[in-house]
Amino acid sequence: PVASLAVIGVLAVAAAGLAIRAARAERRDVTIIAVAAAISLVVTPYAQPYDFLLALPAFAAAAAAASLLRPRPRTTLLALVTLCWIAGTWGPIVFGQLARAVAPSYAAVPLAALVLLAVALRSSR
Repeated sequence: PVASLAVIGVLAVAAAGLAIRAARAERRDVTIIAVAAAISLVVTPYAQPYDFLLALPAFAAAAAAASLLRPRPRTTLLALVTLCWIAGTWGPIVFGQLARAVAPSYAAVPLAALVLLAVALRSSR
């Protein structure tokens, strides 16, 4: 588990850097705040499903950037953002009490938010 969390951490930092670099000047402040909130979920442990609200700014910023794209990529990215947000936030609530073995996989939620943010910002340039 430690090695997989290290890989998730490295990927999250890389995606965060890409997102900040790809952000337009007028969206850079919002992007930095969204990245910081999502990275905080990677760096510190979390105990409650509502902790995933810290990923909401990154998902929202990704959706905002995706809305600037042409129809097909916009639809694809918005569908991915929606799917990851719903699965990432409701998954722990619905399945958290049923299967403690899947709890470590919740670390992928902030990673998914950061990757989608980086992809959406990069695509919208």
